[in-house]
Amino acid sequence: MIIPNIKYIGYKDTIQCSMSACLSMMLTYYNFNPSPTEIADLFGTTFMSKEFRNWQIQSINTDKSDNSIMVSCACYTIESNFDNIEMDVIDTKVKKIPLSYLKRKIPVILTGQFPMLGSKIANSILVKGYVDNYLIVNDPKGNTYTGYKDRFGENMLYHIDDIEKWISKSNETQLLRANIKK
Repeated sequence: MIIPNIKYIGYKDTIQCSMSACLSMMLTYYNFNPSPTEIADLFGTTFMSKEFRNWQIQSINTDKSDNSIMVSCACYTIESNFDNIEMDVIDTKVKKIPLSYLKRKIPVILTGQFPMLGSKIANSILVKGYVDNYLIVNDPKGNTYTGYKDRFGENMLYHIDDIEKWISKSNETQLLRANIKK
């Protein structure tokens, strides 16, 4: 099962982070078409803004981990700049993503610490499908299984157990999903 028509946007060191690439992919899926550079600029500006920091301090669901801050900033960026779309930060188990979201054609963004040549690197991925025990993802940085030597990350098959290790603090993780306002 794969959600069709999700454009792949890769990571480019000079213009965007993996979260802004994932936001660009998700927004184009929902027929919003800002350029990846526009989203990167918007995300970066929001991350540094006093308004986001004040909102984050007041948010009950935000802890102080780097992953949570990125997810919260992504949610705030979209909700503050796109009137017709709302983002949700949801705590769930990775194994529930296929039936809870993907089967209903709802792509999700996950963020965590992915393996890279004997260490770890912060990264966000857009999950858009599944097959057996694998999630089909668009990884803006490339293929984590090659230590990101392969920089093309469209339709990567990452084992669910591996993703759980990379993104969760326990048995749960935060995901980011979008809804179109009616």
